[in-house]
Amino acid sequence: QIEVELTPTLGSQSEHVLSAIVRGGPIKTLFCRAEIAEAKATITTKQIAFGTIAAGVAREKQFFVKNLGQVEAVFAFETPPAGVTIKPMRGCVRVGTSVEVTVEVITTGSMNIEANLVGAIRCGRPIKVAVKAEAIAPDVEVLEDELDFGGVVVGARSSLPLTLHNRSAVPALMHVDLSDYPEFTLGTSDGDDLASKAGGEEENGGTRRERKERGE
Repeated sequence: QIEVELTPTLGSQSEHVLSAIVRGGPIKTLFCRAEIAEAKATITTKQIAFGTIAAGVAREKQFFVKNLGQVEAVFAFETPPAGVTIKPMRGCVRVGTSVEVTVEVITTGSMNIEANLVGAIRCGRPIKVAVKAEAIAPDVEVLEDELDFGGVVVGARSSLPLTLHNRSAVPALMHVDLSDYPEFTLGTSDGDDLASKAGGEEENGGTRRERKERGE
């Protein structure tokens, strides 16, 4: 038994004649014909603009792959540039429907991203969407040169202001680890304890902080 397999591509012929040469006998011919329908898909937006984002912080945006044809559209995106993730990379869009695709951008440092995300469509024309992002590493400085608590009575509490200034155009995510200094806490001027918030994480845009000393 012989199997004939057809793997059509966009623009390929739908009719073929196969010839089998039989040693000592006549040539046998087999006429093959297939109805090949072109898959048609489009992306609902031409550009995904993230603008200016903070390095190290993930940002997501979505777009849709829409099926405009009469057959299922199977897509597969090419490997995106560094810092960009596409979810899902592959998928199938049924006739008359759309599939949501998520683009995530996260970088380890400052960089500009400007690229085209290209997706191949099986038996169809490729789709693409432009993505642009500017990742900036936050620049945070402490305005005070030092914090001098002077003499503190055991059991008393003393507070000094600590001012963090974000000089960048993006929010800064601060990780505060005071595990080696249990006598100190970091809080806001309204009395909130930052160490109790998400393990000491806080976004800072130039706000004022207090550092407190407690006697045990």
